[in-house]
Amino acid sequence: NFGRCSSGKSNSELWEVLLREEQSRRLPAFEPGGHIGALAALRDLGPAGCRTKLLTKCVGPEEELPSPRTARREVAVLHSAARAGIVAQSAAAFPAAEYARLRQVIRLNGFRFNGSLCEGDVGYDVGGVLFDVVS
Repeated sequence: NFGRCSSGKSNSELWEVLLREEQSRRLPAFEPGGHIGALAALRDLGPAGCRTKLLTKCVGPEEELPSPRTARREVAVLHSAARAGIVAQSAAAFPAAEYARLRQVIRLNGFRFNGSLCEGDVGYDVGGVLFDVVS
């Protein structure tokens, strides 16, 4: 569960940065919800932690991963988040192919958790959770 990292940036702050970046149209069109989980993971675990804890999870069929060209376009969102200080600068060096795999891991293995929030509440459907072990 990704919530608040050592830099003090919360998922809602990350979400707001993603929305502003999408609305600015400085990057090719993207869906903020498709990036928040991967960015939160990189923010909280760092590249090494993502490699050891998350990139070992199921990514589904290899042919469903984005093409190298699409992955390079999508990693621009990560680079933007690093420039904004939402993720560490070291995360910006995460390769496009690994970022694409990380996004797929979150999509296939994570789920949304809203607790007591209702649709329309600030923070509703912002963030997700992924467990290492399920009993």
